[in-house]
Amino acid sequence: VLQPEGESKKRKFKGVAYAGGRVDGHWYWGRSGVVFDLDGIEIDKPTALLEEHFSSGRVGVVKQVSTTGKIEVEGDFLSNTKAKEIVQDSDDGFPFQMSMYIDPGSIEEVSNGKSVVVNGQTFEGPITVFRQNRIREFTICTTGADRNTSINAFSGKQQTKQEDTDVTELEKAQARIQELETKNSELEAQNKQFAAAKREAE
Repeated sequence: VLQPEGESKKRKFKGVAYAGGRVDGHWYWGRSGVVFDLDGIEIDKPTALLEEHFSSGRVGVVKQVSTTGKIEVEGDFLSNTKAKEIVQDSDDGFPFQMSMYIDPGSIEEVSNGKSVVVNGQTFEGPITVFRQNRIREFTICTTGADRNTSINAFSGKQQTKQEDTDVTELEKAQARIQELETKNSELEAQNKQFAAAKREAE
């Protein structure tokens, strides 16, 4: 399938925007932590990928999201200067993390000594639980509140594996050998027919 002009040049990204557990570095909820309930979560599609939550920092588009136990994202980087800088830094090994703008429908505070089950995990209080959540944007950042997040850039071009190439070349060679063997058999048959015809003539 041919890709549209410029489509193959787009750099892709994959990342974990939320690991599904306690976030103990939240700017407001602090060390006691907050957990985001993934049950029934709503996510805009497609979703903006920003730099450090700034609306002027448009760097990509999230096109696929998985919310099974955690939030995993895939998408394309834009072609602007800021996005190219991020891609280059990622290629150079900078350990970018992720965050997101999450709008809770309700907030549940679990007190000390009590526990709550969220995302298949049991959390001991004190902890705050965000429920009926909506995500409006994802962001790429130097330091995320959830330290277990990550995002990496990779090439949008499909690369053929060396093993596949070797197999293809081997198949071509075997087909050529078969073709030559078939031609050789045909020539031998023709020579026998010619020899027989010659004997009859003599």
